[in-house]
Amino acid sequence: MVPAYITDIPALFLMGLWSITWFFFIILGRRSERRLPLQQQLMRYSAAVFIAITFFYWATFSETGSLAEYLGRSQLFNYAGIFLAALGAIGMVLARWELRELSVVEVVFAKCEVPVSTGLYRYVTHPMYLGLFLILAGSFTLYPNSIALFCMALAWFFVEKKKEIEEANRQI
Repeated sequence: MVPAYITDIPALFLMGLWSITWFFFIILGRRSERRLPLQQQLMRYSAAVFIAITFFYWATFSETGSLAEYLGRSQLFNYAGIFLAALGAIGMVLARWELRELSVVEVVFAKCEVPVSTGLYRYVTHPMYLGLFLILAGSFTLYPNSIALFCMALAWFFVEKKKEIEEANRQI
């Protein structure tokens, strides 16, 4: 039996969007002579965010805990969800482009030494996190689910903890 989301255009869009976003996120890094020190706490929180997002998408595409029947959704919700997810993906890729001098490991796990204040970083302190939240919010708008909402909140909690560590390191 084929899962329902395999034939659902918004679901295929979200899966493709995530794949393209992470592909660009990973390949944009360059090898440099300078290496930033990595931190164990950042690694743990990043792993927790990844796990929460994985469960978010598992719950999103499952029928368990679906809220769609209670919300009386219209086509406008689909357009809004696609727009939010696409905007978040573009924001994540652009923010990653601005940090292309760093490897993906350094972007995710490194102790922040110098704040970036150009491009998107001029307007938003953490544009990659904002992009991540917009993608999750767009996905939730397309497929409202109580379990996914919990996982999204959990992912955001761990992102906030990770931001606190990064901000503390920045002020050193």
